[in-house]
Amino acid sequence: MNKWIPTIVRQVYHHGERFKTRSDAKHQVFEYIEAHYHRKRLHSKLDCLSPIAFETKKVA
Repeated sequence: MNKWIPTIVRQVYHHGERFKTRSDAKHQVFEYIEAHYHRKRLHSKLDCLSPIAFETKKVA
């Protein structure tokens, strides 16, 4: 199991809520990864900045 999977599960599956379907679980995990994780994570190809910080620096 990848090291980041428990982190995602904690972030997505909070407050003891249960997913109604497997499809709902996949959707919630996808939303977390695309909407939160990838936007805040530091990327080495972006001078170790988050995509938002990189775009702000690039525009300025």
